Amino acid sequence: MKTKKELTRERRNRNQRAYYQRNKEILTKKQKKKRQENPEKERETRLRKKYGISMKEYFDMLLDQRGTCALCDRTSEDERFGVLNVDHCHKTNRVRGLLCNQCNRSLGILGDQPETLLRAYKYLVKNDLN
Repeated sequence: MKTKKELTRERRNRNQRAYYQRNKEILTKKQKKKRQENPEKERETRLRKKYGISMKEYFDMLLDQRGTCALCDRTSEDERFGVLNVDHCHKTNRVRGLLCNQCNRSLGILGDQPETLLRAYKYLVKNDLN
């Protein structure tokens, strides 16, 4: 049997979902406008929610890495949106550093597994045709 508190929460959630569905277009436009008016605040919020870091911590990491990707030294100016991605461990959510999009995606595709990366390295060295 559910408690009164649980029933209240479920009812509130149902009402909120219904309100969102009825007003989806208006709410989406408002949110988009808010993001466009203050992109720095939006980025700060995203960094804090997703990675638990502030903009200051992001810029400190960027300075520590001399403004470049931790793996290939590509600069943030070389990136499509002018920023480096926050790389983090998907198991612990611990931030490891800043990577360009290509390096970040490559690690993800290889499953963040050091053994797989080492095998890929050995494969490339073994089959170097230069």
